[in-house]
Amino acid sequence: MRAACARYVRKLLTESVREPPDTDSADMVVLAGVISDRLAHRNDSETFSVLEVGCGKGAVPHMLNRHDFAPRIRYHGIDIDSNTVNLLQATSRRWKRLGEFRATLIDVGALACRGEAYDVVVCECALKSANARKFSRAPRFAPPFKTETVLLGGGAWVMT
Repeated sequence: MRAACARYVRKLLTESVREPPDTDSADMVVLAGVISDRLAHRNDSETFSVLEVGCGKGAVPHMLNRHDFAPRIRYHGIDIDSNTVNLLQATSRRWKRLGEFRATLIDVGALACRGEAYDVVVCECALKSANARKFSRAPRFAPPFKTETVLLGGGAWVMT
């Protein structure tokens, strides 16, 4: 059984390295516009933090890496699924231009309890695809919280 799991994970890693995530969708264009607009009102040396809730295959860091503002971005992808986080970490070498890259196995409620806050919080389908059975198996999922606890003053919550 363990060998079969290892083969499956290797297959997922291989596929995700070969197939870059879709970064040309309208949602990604809107997100890039939100970030670009907010960076335009900042000093050129200031960084900008992006939290992605439900990080998936890495469409957001892939899109961020393609823009001129990439070196100013501090990206943090979170998920409650260890396989997703492992996949994102394994493919992180794609995003060398990003100022900072992190992928963490944690839910957004627990992150809020740590006191971490971001300029933009992106939730791409993570809440739409969540179901009660998945959360019942995920002890890290925290009860509902106020979204402003993970947003810096003037931050944006982007749901796609």
